[in-house]
Amino acid sequence: VVSRCGAKLPRLDIASGQEEVAAEVGSLAPDSAVFAADRVVVGTDQGRVVCFSADGQKQLWEYTQVGAKEMVYAPAAIADGIVVVGARDRAVHAIDLQTGERKWIFKTRGDVDAPAMISGGRVYVCSKDKKLYVLDLATGNKLWEFATNRAIDAGLAIAEGALVMADSGGNVFCLDTKLDAPTLHPAPSQPLPTTTPVVNQPTTPASSPPTASRWRLLLLLGAVLAAAL
Repeated sequence: VVSRCGAKLPRLDIASGQEEVAAEVGSLAPDSAVFAADRVVVGTDQGRVVCFSADGQKQLWEYTQVGAKEMVYAPAAIADGIVVVGARDRAVHAIDLQTGERKWIFKTRGDVDAPAMISGGRVYVCSKDKKLYVLDLATGNKLWEFATNRAIDAGLAIAEGALVMADSGGNVFCLDTKLDAPTLHPAPSQPLPTTTPVVNQPTTPASSPPTASRWRLLLLLGAVLAAAL
């Protein structure tokens, strides 16, 4: 099942790519649908989040409590039976995956176009008010926030206890997620190699190559930069 900039949720055959069925979403869906167990969730304009059965043939619920019917631009994040979406009503909405009822709402001071991420019972979400917010998934209570100098409208990445994100000014941040307050992650202690290793080079010990963790952080950084461009 896919959706992007359309008013239908088509289901494609994975082998042939042919459309098998297309569910009517009812309004423009600007980004991708998200699967969770036996259902699929998609946000739309006109302030709607819609949930269908996994085959796309039955609408299970519709959430319409986005303020002023503003667009739900980014794809949802889903964990522990909770759907989290940001919207252009400057708020983050948490919805019960089974019933479609609101669980909580958290208001920011800017549009929330960046997709949220859920990790370790926390919601990490960025806003165009130049802040990253970390919220408790169950309650929506703010645990901490981190301010940048520019709006944040791209997604973020988390791995190895580090969060990587970029703002619209091209600034990249790496934060330590293992603490209860925002802390910039220290830079790698060694520079990355800039030359190609020579096979059979004798005797002189080489510096240690980047660890797997550092390579993963570099890959995350590349993904976040690509999303911010």
